[in-house]
This record gives sequence, C-alpha cells and structure tokens, in this order.
Amino acid sequence: LAITSDKVIALAGYTNVITYDGTTAATVAHGAAVSTAFGINARSGGTVIISTSHTNSRRSTDHGATWGNVANYTSSNWSTPSCGGENGASTVWCCGSTAVSTGLGQRSTDDGATWSSVAISGTSIGTRGLTNDGGTSGTTEWLAVMTNTTTRKSTDNGATWAAGNSLTNNATGCAYLNGKFVAWDTSNLIYYAATVGTAWTVIRSPFPNTAATAINTMAYFNSKYYVLSLHGDVYSCSDITATDPGWVKEFSLGSTITTAGNFGYFGGNIYYSNGQGVLMKIA
Repeated sequence: LAITSDKVIALAGYTNVITYDGTTAATVAHGAAVSTAFGINARSGGTVIISTSHTNSRRSTDHGATWGNVANYTSSNWSTPSCGGENGASTVWCCGSTAVSTGLGQRSTDDGATWSSVAISGTSIGTRGLTNDGGTSGTTEWLAVMTNTTTRKSTDNGATWAAGNSLTNNATGCAYLNGKFVAWDTSNLIYYAATVGTAWTVIRSPFPNTAATAINTMAYFNSKYYVLSLHGDVYSCSDITATDPGWVKEFSLGSTITTAGNFGYFGGNIYYSNGQGVLMKIA
C-alpha cells in the first residue's frame, strides 16, 4: 500500500493498481509484465515505485495515474521499495531483493529515475523489509531485516551497509514507527530501538506463537501502535515501551488478509490493502 499527498494506491494483483483520492476510486494498469509486481511504495510528492520479479520496475510521478519503466536493475526479484525522509520528503530510495543468491539491493538518489547496485547484506541472504528514520541528510539511518535473524544497517542514507543487531528468530518485517525502529519475527516477538546502533528491546505481541496468528504488519496512527495478524485481528496500544503495553483488540478484518497486506493512513482514515485487489477503509 502506498500513500501520497493526493491518493491511496494499492496493488490490485500483478498488473493493476487501485487509486483512491477519498472520493473516487479507479483501476489503472501499471504496465508491468504478468506475474511480476512484488511491492509498492510512494513518497508524498507523488512518485510511486512498483518493484517486480524482473530486471525492471514501474514508476509513476503523478500519484499513480500514468506509469513508465525503470529498466536498469542488474538482477531480478526486487521487493520492499522504500523512500527516505519523513513522509517521503527525500528523493533517495532503496530496494531489497528476495533472491537469496545475491545479497544485493538497489539505490536511487534521483527519485527512482535511475538505480545502482548496493551490497545490503554482502552474502547470500534475501531482504524481508527495509525502513529508515525519516531523515533527509547524508546521515539518514536505514534498517534492513533479512530472511533469517540477520539485520543490516546504514548510517549514510543507504550508500553503504554493515552488520546490525540480530533478532532472536527469523524476521518477517520492519518499520520506523513514532521515532523507533521496529521489527517483528516468526515467533510474534516485537523488537524496538531508537537507532540502528542501539540494542533491541524485545516484547511479546498480543498474538500467540502460531502460524495462523503471525504478525502481518505494524503501523502507527493517531498516537497508537497497530499490529495486524494473518488471522485478521487488529490490536493497538499507546506505548510499546511500557512494561505492559496493554494491547486492545480494535477489530477483525477476517479472510481478506494476505501476506502482502499493509496499512496506510490517508485523509484521517486508516486503509488496508491485501495487495490483490482489496482496498478497505477500516477506521
């Protein structure tokens, strides 16, 4: 799910997106080949990147209305596109690869127009998630969680990467929420730290350690942390640093949940997309 200043933009299967401006929804073909769309993200100014399983991505500079090709990736299976800066204010982007054989990522410094390779892991590990601290300078911090317990960090806006603090179990995602780097794992543990160089503090999520209730994603809106399970349950708390966060069940999304799903906040409302054509305003 991608949010710009004007629209909510969600993947609708592999070849289309849904755009919604708060009043009108439209289905737009982004033009990538069938069975290629892996991830989507945007910055507030209107640039949207769709990563694919091929050596190209799709790029829009008008809030998802029209799309063009970015064809200079050096290998395939790109995912987790992420832009720097608070609310996407920066024009630096980083993108990881699900291909465990490369250890590479891609980086753009011109708002996604051109990309170059960057060694995120340096070894044969795929990337599970990418996020940054919202800065727009050369010292912006980035976090990458890999397909095992490994994390990688950058303190120069994604230009170079080094070993970060490991997780207890294999990672399933990460985000920068309310001034904290946050990650979550296959055993439903949640990790948080103020910087990429700070040791993790680990807490339990509101979900039991079962596959059906695995953490799908996390977000922060309206002074609350939200966590969504693959079972469709959404819980919130106001402070994940508290001894007892006091998780409260907000609602359930039921069978619409997929592993590609994500939250977004737009126009005073929370939206959910399952990445397969479902876009819901849920609160």
